Amino acid sequence: MASTKTAIIQPIHSLEEITVVPKENEEKGNITVWGKWANYILNSYPPSSPEYKSWLSTRIQDAKDGKLRYTADMANVKMGKNVAGEVMNIKDAQRGAHLVFLRFWRDTNPEEYDEFKEEVEAEALY
Repeated sequence: MASTKTAIIQPIHSLEEITVVPKENEEKGNITVWGKWANYILNSYPPSSPEYKSWLSTRIQDAKDGKLRYTADMANVKMGKNVAGEVMNIKDAQRGAHLVFLRFWRDTNPEEYDEFKEEVEAEALY
């Protein structure tokens, strides 16, 4: 049998009673490897490049053919606009496509990504 816990709720009489302590972010101001990768790839293959255009046309065709589906980690699913497993519409297939392109490029060119990552990490040591 599952246990139940009871919370005691105390009324707050003014906003001064609420204390918010911001969490210190050790990485603040530092660009991550992924951030540098994003800059590198999107500068090397901007949306006007043949590689990006070819990839995007394939993605749009996949959406038209019903091959793209929403996943539980997508914002539209988390907000309740769509359901995980539902076929993705063409508009959503194009929205934020540059981020999907980054993952696609990394997954299809793992050597390039690994080399880039090692280079960035080596720079960080100096």
